[in-house]
Amino acid sequence: MALIKGKVAETSQLGNTDEQIARLAPDGSIVTKDSFQAMIDEGRAFAFNVGTLVTKATGSGVGTVLDPNQPDFMVSVPTGTSIWTKSVRISAFQLSPIGTGDVIDVLVGIDRDEAINAGTPGTGTDETVVNLNTKSSKTTSCTVKSQFTVDTGSATLDLELAHVTRTAVEYTVGSGTGILQGQNSEGIDMVYEPLKPVKIVGPGKLLGYWGGTNVVFAYAQVEWYELTA
Repeated sequence: MALIKGKVAETSQLGNTDEQIARLAPDGSIVTKDSFQAMIDEGRAFAFNVGTLVTKATGSGVGTVLDPNQPDFMVSVPTGTSIWTKSVRISAFQLSPIGTGDVIDVLVGIDRDEAINAGTPGTGTDETVVNLNTKSSKTTSCTVKSQFTVDTGSATLDLELAHVTRTAVEYTVGSGTGILQGQNSEGIDMVYEPLKPVKIVGPGKLLGYWGGTNVVFAYAQVEWYELTA
């Protein structure tokens, strides 16, 4: 019968320079964790917000259309780096009055061919990226911007990862009519958390958009894992 020996650890973690031996719980069972949790522990997971506290982010461009060249957020992945999307949460809404047929859109996609172009970067807000391991000193290799107001010449939507559209409809109650409002027309709460995320190998980009018939405001939280390609 084979005998497995390992190091018992309840709170500390093994470093990359330690011997590669099994980690055991006090009862002798082998302790395992998924690869994504391991990347968080190693300081290879990052996040940023678009819109904070009570400051909502207006859709880029005129705020009423999805403009591929003016993304509402961009994670630009350079050559030599790869990322996997952990989570994208977008809460978008438009203000009343809302008319019949008015639309609101939220979209997340990727550009698989090009990182941000130094020659035509466009004009966007530099976002602050934080490490999901709050004690890690690692920083992202990606360039992160939001709310573009001038076209970036390097945003090509090659693949939609998530896309939600809501349309306001008219209803009749008795002798009166009105616009059906609420979640179906005024706003969208989208959560994109893939079980098997697409690997974006640099150069490339993760892109997010929101817009609609009326000006659309939103808050977004974006998280990803990052490794050398």
